[in-house]
Amino acid sequence: MTAKNLTENTNADSHIKSYTKPIAISTARSDIDLSVRKLKALGAIHWATRNAFLTRNPQFLNIKKEDISLEMINKSDKTIAIEENLLLQAMGYSKGDGFYSFTQVLKVIEEISDQKIYFDSFGIAERLEETDDWNGFTRFISSVNREDGFFFIEMPAYIIYRLISPHPDASFEAPLSLSSLTSKYSFRLLDFCSFHYQKSDKVTNWISLDMFRELFNLQTDYYSQFSRIREKCIYPAIKNINESSQIGFSVELETSPDSHDLDGNIIKGTQKTGRKKIQDIRFIIREKTGISPIPNLQFENELSIQKSELRALGIASNQIDSVLDECRDNDNNIMLEYIVWCNRRGNDLRNLTSYLKSPLNEFGGIYRKQVIRGNRENWIQTNNMLNEHLENNYRLTPDDSNFKTEKMLLNERVKKVIIENHLRGISEFALKSIKDSFLEWIKIEKPSYVEQCLNECEEQSLLDLSGEVFYMFTVFLREEYNLFTPAAYSSALATA
Repeated sequence: MTAKNLTENTNADSHIKSYTKPIAISTARSDIDLSVRKLKALGAIHWATRNAFLTRNPQFLNIKKEDISLEMINKSDKTIAIEENLLLQAMGYSKGDGFYSFTQVLKVIEEISDQKIYFDSFGIAERLEETDDWNGFTRFISSVNREDGFFFIEMPAYIIYRLISPHPDASFEAPLSLSSLTSKYSFRLLDFCSFHYQKSDKVTNWISLDMFRELFNLQTDYYSQFSRIREKCIYPAIKNINESSQIGFSVELETSPDSHDLDGNIIKGTQKTGRKKIQDIRFIIREKTGISPIPNLQFENELSIQKSELRALGIASNQIDSVLDECRDNDNNIMLEYIVWCNRRGNDLRNLTSYLKSPLNEFGGIYRKQVIRGNRENWIQTNNMLNEHLENNYRLTPDDSNFKTEKMLLNERVKKVIIENHLRGISEFALKSIKDSFLEWIKIEKPSYVEQCLNECEEQSLLDLSGEVFYMFTVFLREEYNLFTPAAYSSALATA
């Protein structure tokens, strides 16, 4: 499955909102058997981590996924905040129903954090991404703290590394809501089939029973007989998936007495004489019809993540609603895209030395005035331009599953064209002045990057800077030169 397929295929998004999930995370095996509640909690935490991390560390949006290194992740903020209600909902609790306590919830998360993940027990990621060594383990969660209505969770760098930089051939769109799943075996089967469903496969790959046992943690002697695997694990999971109104496909089991290679060919010499035992299994995938999407689920969850980030940027909890009111369009709808943009810019500013000196509540006031209130009209103009460009030139609308990705890529191209037009339109003297000013700005605002910036600016042009350094140059031009105006966007879109 190519990156193009990943952005163009709409099957995975046609019935339920989704998010990109790496196959390595999906097929990772724990040192114990996880319960349904723990699996749901993990799904919510992993989804929230990916969204919150990219909001808190927007520089990674400007870097090619293959260029993101574990070292970069280690230098970044790895703590995320998840609103209590979001995590409780994902775990199957309803606030006020009397069937949970936060002590119970924290105990579940604590148990998760104390367990190991062994990567790629299934072997898919290793085959699809041969340059990586997937043999090893990490913890699910580093630490957890509950405060002011949020769970603050620190994630291991390796988990974040895989979550935000999934290989295009080893990732798929996973359902955002797992509330309809009640069998713990449904989660792995759903991921396995979703990976193939997104590629428009009618069947999955053949999988040996030994591999299936490993993937589903069926290592005890009790599951040595296939009949028990089928009746206790496979059939309940199939029933769960097929009856769910949140999943856009149904599955059916197919068995074989032969062993198969990775291409599905029968391996010679594996056929047995006499009564043949089941060697391999696979699943037939069929499209469901008449499935209704879950209304506003993704919006509500993403808004919850962004509200957490507003808090982290110094907006008081009793001011969140009024800030959201400042981010409404002319139809009184909350502009979630604008809130995400503001939070990313707010994190850019907060990570600069001059703003780090400010107390958090003071920074919150600066952020609200300078970013949220100060950019609304300009953002609306440029956002409308991007939307119109995608619709007029590529026939893409916000309802298309790949719209968000294509819009982000277009926006990055436009910003680079704006920078290129500006640099090529000024004199050599002015160009040197910008470079010197940028290096002085780096010394003050990002001193840890001084040596890297000095080396790159000396050896290559400003347009050829590496991902992290070029992103900082973009921030410098935005904050110091106000370069990315609606007028600049209008001119650059003609050639982007």
